Amino acid sequence: MKVSVIIPVFNNSKFLTETLDSVQNQTYKNWECIVVDDGSEDESKEIARSFCRNKRFKFLERNPELPKGANSCRNLGAKESEGDLFLFLDGDDLLSAECLEHRLKGYSCQDLVIYNSGTFESDTSFAKEFFPNLNKNLDSKDYLKMFLEYFIPWNINSTIWKREFFLDLGGFDVGLQRFQDVDLHIRALSRPGIKLGFDKADVLSSFYRRSEYHQKMSVEKRRFLLDQGLFFIYRIKENLRAGDLINLQGLLLYLYFRFEEVFEESDTKAFQQLIAEIKDTQTGKISRELKYVEHLYTKFMNRPSRLRKVLSYGTYRIYRNRQIKSYLN
Repeated sequence: MKVSVIIPVFNNSKFLTETLDSVQNQTYKNWECIVVDDGSEDESKEIARSFCRNKRFKFLERNPELPKGANSCRNLGAKESEGDLFLFLDGDDLLSAECLEHRLKGYSCQDLVIYNSGTFESDTSFAKEFFPNLNKNLDSKDYLKMFLEYFIPWNINSTIWKREFFLDLGGFDVGLQRFQDVDLHIRALSRPGIKLGFDKADVLSSFYRRSEYHQKMSVEKRRFLLDQGLFFIYRIKENLRAGDLINLQGLLLYLYFRFEEVFEESDTKAFQQLIAEIKDTQTGKISRELKYVEHLYTKFMNRPSRLRKVLSYGTYRIYRNRQIKSYLN
């Protein structure tokens, strides 16, 4: 079977050669790599084109008429691909040399298969498992709940997608600039009869780089991410069953503490409305943690402060630790 490795690129020149080398060095040979540039202003285009001496590589540029962003690039790469399977990789992530060989060895026509992946900063020799001790014997409803709770059990490079299944989902949502991987997996895991597979081998075959961009958090970026979080919730809840709304509590708690510094009165009101919708579908039964944080932000401490952040973070950790036990081996 042919695998299409699809890589969106935007100013990734610092790491792109290393990323493309990791694809080029695969022991499994029936692959193509489609690099889609999103308007880079560094040397990314030249680097990508230089790899096209190997005919397995293809270089595309996003049409300016398409929305800007990695989602448009990934969807374009999928549309222009020839592979039976898709593997999505970011422009600074890496594959092990045996990644495709390992993943194809056990593939048996599933819609979506999950493999172990690692996270690293500069050297994959020190990579840590993305989600240690994840229970791989749960069903799609349990994993759906995890994504809704924003307890992310795997990342986008952990997966192999069946071409027809991905295209039938409509690909990535080009209206989202963040939370797009979460959205895609929620839509996939919500599909009745999804053929979901898990690799049980203890092998890290792909690596997600924790770059400086992901670690730096300016006030402007916090505001942008909070807006994206709310936009994502409004977008995804339109397609959720009423009974699934209760599982958004973890995400709400995460957004409360993570972006506490930029919370405004309008955000507090938006969260109160979302919590009210959850109550309406669950006869008022929400977690004590969410009740506490809602009161914290509306009754006791309605302005950003160090203490409010510490209290909301601690409450989130209590909720997360209690919920996550059921997802471990």
